[in-house]
Amino acid sequence: MSNERTMPKIYTKIHRKYGEILVAMCDEDIIGLSDTMCRSFDTRGVELKFSDGEIYLEVKKEFYDGELIETDKLPSLLSGASIANLTGNHTVNAAIEHGFINSKNVLEISGVKHAQMIRI
Repeated sequence: MSNERTMPKIYTKIHRKYGEILVAMCDEDIIGLSDTMCRSFDTRGVELKFSDGEIYLEVKKEFYDGELIETDKLPSLLSGASIANLTGNHTVNAAIEHGFINSKNVLEISGVKHAQMIRI
């Protein structure tokens, strides 16, 4: 029997526009799931919203839902990004661990971490 722990995966979608490469990543467990904890659905029941007072974040499938990757692929994908939109505790923590995000620049909305990266 294996003692290997399964790590959460990350949904990754690459958007290319106007010469920029935007990498959108989010934890696999927060995209399109029904949950009662500070989350709500739009009329189609697909997107999640996390809210904290006047701040809210929508995890839209059409923005994040691409390839489901292992965490070890995160550095190579973010290295090629000019912009990154990162949502979910696992995703943001991995980006911090690999030096792409400073932990002081992370928002936490209803217990869900969110960060953005822009290369200038």
